[in-house]
This record gives sequence, structure tokens and C-alpha cells, in this order.
Amino acid sequence: MGWTRIAIVFVNDLWGRAYSQDAASLAASVGVQVAASAGFLRGDEAQIAAAVRRVAESGARVTLVVAENLDIAPVADAADNLGLLAAGYAWIADDSLSLGAVFAASPDPDRTRGQLRGWLTMSKDALFGARRERFERALQSEPIQQLNRSVYASVLSAELLSGGCDQYCALAYDAVWTAAIAVGRVGVGADGSVDKEALLEEIRRVSFEGATGP
Repeated sequence: MGWTRIAIVFVNDLWGRAYSQDAASLAASVGVQVAASAGFLRGDEAQIAAAVRRVAESGARVTLVVAENLDIAPVADAADNLGLLAAGYAWIADDSLSLGAVFAASPDPDRTRGQLRGWLTMSKDALFGARRERFERALQSEPIQQLNRSVYASVLSAELLSGGCDQYCALAYDAVWTAAIAVGRVGVGADGSVDKEALLEEIRRVSFEGATGP
């Protein structure tokens, strides 16, 4: 779209910080400068207003909002008050946006509905192109009986597998393998227990070529 500068407004928790940092890294990789990155505490409208003010001061015309649904209306209100919802500005919400939840949390749903008109949403898709094709071919080549060898027996069907796989399927696949490799390295006690601290450290060390990449 020709964007060269963006701003990021994010909820200042583990999820929000990680999401905004990843977005900033991705932006840098394609030559897009992050002009401002401002966090706020969940539900704190004063901090939200201050974060949006930093966006205005940066001069950025494109803003990514990483926030829970209850904070979207306050962000939109703050942006509206500063004239940042006018023509020439673009606002992008993360993929957790649920308009129903946003309107339910807003004190003035009709006002919020109008403010969000034209907003975009961004979603993560780690599985695409040749990588997606390889993963789906491998998944569909496994016999159903083999895939259903678990306590959740018979939950998979040929019809279900023929529908393809989205990024959540691939992320789940890699997460299961990460946990399995870590458990194999740490070992299981005679009583079936696993040292949780050791397991967590081992999970952080696991590295392999997964469905979503290395």
C-alpha cells in the first residue's frame, strides 16, 4: 500500500508487548519505520488517551492497535477527539478484534460503530505457499487410523482433512512437537510426573524445522 511510517498502540502486557515487537520487526524488514510505539494498561482510559496522543505527535498516518476488545472504543474515542479518524488516516486492529464484543463494551455502540468504519484487521498466517502445500500433502497422506491413535480417537475424518489447514492447525502441530521433544529430553518420573521448571527451560531450547518454519 506504499506505507513507509506507522505507529503502534498496544496493551502493555506480555501478549501486547510481544505482538507489537513482532509487528515492529516485520515492519522494519520491509522498510517501514515505526514512528511511535505507545503502551497502556488494560482499561486505563487516561493512558489510552496519552498513547493515542503520542501517535498524533509522531505524524504517523497509519496506526496498528493491539488491544483487547474492551479497549477498542476508548482508543477510537481518543483518536476521534484528535482528528485521527479523518480521511487520510488508516487504523488497523489485531486479529483478536470481535466487533460484537467491542460494541457490547462500548457506552455508545452507535458512535463506536461509526468510528470503526473503514478500520482494517491484520491476521498472522505462518503457513502459506509451498510450505502450506507440503504440510497439507503430508497430513493427507497419513492413514486416518494412524492420526486417530489417541484418547480423541475418531475425531478426524477424510472429509475434515480434505478441507486444508489454516495457521492455527500448523501452530498447534508445532506446539505439540515442541512439547513432545522437550518431554523426551527431560524425562518422565516413575509416577508419571514431569519437572515443570526443567520442562519450561527445555521448551525454550527446542529448535526444529516445523510446519510454520524454523
